[in-house]
Amino acid sequence: MTTLATKKTSAEIKALAINTLYEYAEKYIKHETERLIPFIGLDVFKVDGSFKQKYDSPKLSDSLQLQDGTFVSADYWFTHYTNGFDIHVKICVHGGSYDDKTYFCEYQEQSFTLFNKKDGKLIETEKDFSWLKKRFNAAELQLIADKIKEAAKVYDAELEKMPYQFRNVFWLQRLTNC
Repeated sequence: MTTLATKKTSAEIKALAINTLYEYAEKYIKHETERLIPFIGLDVFKVDGSFKQKYDSPKLSDSLQLQDGTFVSADYWFTHYTNGFDIHVKICVHGGSYDDKTYFCEYQEQSFTLFNKKDGKLIETEKDFSWLKKRFNAAELQLIADKIKEAAKVYDAELEKMPYQFRNVFWLQRLTNC
């Protein structure tokens, strides 16, 4: 697949990365939750925290190229702690070209609690990951940022009316650097 690299803004890259993280987090959480629900209440872990062989299975991972030539890789691993069992999802989006200075690479990762644990056994945990369906658009985010910057200018203009000796009494400070 030959595609002409186009320059992406930082906001477009960040939105793509977070959207991709959410997409794959949904996929991996669903897969592992469905796989592990039958083991609730069972002692499925070895002393080192890994799964006993009969409860283990290969993990999913994805590596693909999007229509615009951007490459995506996604994988996950589990983390254990005394009372919890988490899935940690990590993605990388990269693309563009070094030659025409359009190359980019962005990593995003996040942990999600799948189950609680008690005495090494999985316990059903209420979880709501519906917020992972949210998708971000760089153009919409830019409009929000512009509104915030305009509001900050109004705020800063009003702040200038307050003598600086009294600003800390009212916990007033400059909001932005723009």
